[in-house]
Amino acid sequence: MLVTRLLALNFVGNRTSSVAFTHAIWSLVHCESQGLGYWAAMREEVEKVFASDESEEATESKKHYQGQGARWMRWNKSHTAQMNLIESFLKESLRYNTDTNLECKRMIVDPAGYRFKNGVNLKQGTVSAIPIWQIHHDPDLYPQPEEFDARRFYQGDDGSQARKASIQTTSDYFLAFGAGKHACPGRFFASQHLKLLMAFIVMNYEIQPVSRPDDEWFGSSHMPNMAAGLTIRARQC
Repeated sequence: MLVTRLLALNFVGNRTSSVAFTHAIWSLVHCESQGLGYWAAMREEVEKVFASDESEEATESKKHYQGQGARWMRWNKSHTAQMNLIESFLKESLRYNTDTNLECKRMIVDPAGYRFKNGVNLKQGTVSAIPIWQIHHDPDLYPQPEEFDARRFYQGDDGSQARKASIQTTSDYFLAFGAGKHACPGRFFASQHLKLLMAFIVMNYEIQPVSRPDDEWFGSSHMPNMAAGLTIRARQC
């Protein structure tokens, strides 16, 4: 039983993070094909974060990797906390590229059913779910929801809107990690993982801009196109 649970947790953690990051990379490449300049802006942000770090660890790292800027610095949580544009981009990707259409599926088991405050009654055996895609693309919650806006959750240098920008902050209208007491407990690790991956990619690689291919749907699951490919190379300068 313990092995089964561990395997299930490993699968859920690895699959969701890899799918989320693949969605983010496709969104970034597509934005570059439209000349929006997010790649260069995020690279500049990472450079500034490390340039402003005067800690002993950062000073030693700069000496060791002299001439390579932030490309091979030793990174930590204090660095990723300052990557506001990268965080906003990733949160917008989680909103725009919602992993599933329906989540939090529950079956009514009470013989009497379940009655909502508005009088609607669900009979025993009814399966309910939250329509996450529709919530994340609701124009009353997100202006121009079908437009990918990397700065939608952008936190300014003065620290304003910090909780709004944070990836791991859940709410009734941002449900990438669920909400309430059942919110994903691994979202704190996942957010750091995604930010580190994105920062490393924009600092060390160059990808040919292309239009994003159509995504794929498997039931209620939303997946990036698994047959499409990208042209990528190590950073030249």
